[in-house]
Amino acid sequence: MIAASGAAPSPAAALRSLLASPNVGSKRWVFRQYDSLVQGNTIAGPGSDAAIVRIKGTRRGLALTVDSSPRACALDPYIGAAATVCEAARNIACAGARPAGITNCLNYGNPERPEIMWQFRRGLEGLRDAAQAFATPVISGNVSFYNETEGRAIPPTPVIAMVGRFR
Repeated sequence: MIAASGAAPSPAAALRSLLASPNVGSKRWVFRQYDSLVQGNTIAGPGSDAAIVRIKGTRRGLALTVDSSPRACALDPYIGAAATVCEAARNIACAGARPAGITNCLNYGNPERPEIMWQFRRGLEGLRDAAQAFATPVISGNVSFYNETEGRAIPPTPVIAMVGRFR
């Protein structure tokens, strides 16, 4: 951000500008627009590291989280995908549960282009290695290719959903 005079803004002005960014601000206004109680079974809802839902008729519950890091995956698809699985596992652990299963949605550009297929392969390897490290099976998933606009691919964007069990 450059001030109108061409000089750098004051630290206070830079901080106000940063805090006004939707990437930094609270997302509460988004998740408050839908019914997160799911028929009264939600114990911890949006805004937590992971949602917690009870299993009706039991003394058990599940922790649920969804994570993605396209910027990290654009820098290194392997590390980005593995880090996304690690983030999901941390969110589950912060809720007090242990990872139990993973599903995914893997979003990439045109796989006919070698660099995109390389991103996809490296992302899968990162996902596999991280899932094995947590002894957490990948039980389902979806792959979406050809995500491009005017010949430009989206960043590699694996979206990881993880469920955890309480012990």
